[in-house]
Amino acid sequence: RSRTFVPGDYLVLNLPAPGEARAPWTETNLVGNYGRTVSWTELGQEMDAARGDLDELRGALKNPANVSNLNYHNLRAFNVNYVANRIAAQWLACETIERLHASDLVGAQNALRALTALARLHQNDLTLVNLMIRVAIGGLAFETTWSALQMPGWTESQLAEVQSSWEKVEFLKQLPPTMEMQRAGGVELFEDARTNGLKRARSLVAFGPPGRRSVK
Repeated sequence: RSRTFVPGDYLVLNLPAPGEARAPWTETNLVGNYGRTVSWTELGQEMDAARGDLDELRGALKNPANVSNLNYHNLRAFNVNYVANRIAAQWLACETIERLHASDLVGAQNALRALTALARLHQNDLTLVNLMIRVAIGGLAFETTWSALQMPGWTESQLAEVQSSWEKVEFLKQLPPTMEMQRAGGVELFEDARTNGLKRARSLVAFGPPGRRSVK
């Protein structure tokens, strides 16, 4: 849900020297883009205010759906809010970091588990925009996992669960069929243009996935 705090502004790794990085939870304050900082007390208050939403989000991601109700012959009728998925990932990543700073490994693991699961949401949907958003979420989850692993005290069973969660995430396997589906969509687009005219084709390009926007 809409909140004034923007967690995506505070998820950059501190790179003090080439080949070196510091986990965000080790900093005196959480440092963000363009010199922004937020104290851990302030961050805790923001997370507490959003905890109900985060609890609901983690619950929904216990078993992320592999596919959506996507209709490949009418992509305009399917409206996924991919931006909301990315924002949800940023909140989960920020919650993980906040819980790590509080030395709450269980809370951090719960948030990280949901974040990794979000990278699997609709992983069998064969559109480039879906794959691109999932890759972006996966990159954020990877950095957050690295930060989490810098915290001492993880048990072997907890580490095994983190590894198992990552083993379920797939990207490259879906790339070939996704490209095939995008190409098939282009064939339909040209056929639609031949049948219904250029104006109709332009409307499909405007509302279709990125692969279709390149069609002139």
